[in-house]
Amino acid sequence: MLDLDPGADKPAIKRAYREKVKDAHPDTETGSKEAFKRVNAAYEQLTSS
Repeated sequence: MLDLDPGADKPAIKRAYREKVKDAHPDTETGSKEAFKRVNAAYEQLTSS
């Protein structure tokens, strides 16, 4: 979902999240609630370990 390489470090995860969440936000033309939820879930999964 975040288009990251396996083994990406935390700063790379955070950068990818910030880019994707801007595009997926429901208030943007290309965003939707579902896409926003998926981006957030991916970020939570990658940073929870």
